[in-house]
Amino acid sequence: MRRISSYSELSGLLAAQLRPGVMTNAFLEPEGWRHAIKSGLYIVERPGILLLLRQKEGFLQLYFYVQRDAEGLELQGAGTVVAELPIPPRRERVMARPLRLLEQAGLRPVLERVRLTRPEGCLL
Repeated sequence: MRRISSYSELSGLLAAQLRPGVMTNAFLEPEGWRHAIKSGLYIVERPGILLLLRQKEGFLQLYFYVQRDAEGLELQGAGTVVAELPIPPRRERVMARPLRLLEQAGLRPVLERVRLTRPEGCLL
């Protein structure tokens, strides 16, 4: 695990991940990444995988870039890690691979987000 000290150092790593078929939960704008770097941003690189661990109060927020052929995601020595996976129904099959890799690395689902909607024109 290596600490990132500047956005210019990070931007090259992110650009290298943006290829067809990449699966990610990292949707921060440059300013969001700059803020993460100030509070503590660490990376782990493996073949086909870039993990970004953002320091939060009491835990690390995990962002990932996983290529189609990636194997062997590891999080040894990282402490408490929290990852959020936005998986709309149309992307469940695609995101099954990074979910499986995260579970193999020791992360376990603790809750699922529930989206509630109401018909248009319905008044409360």
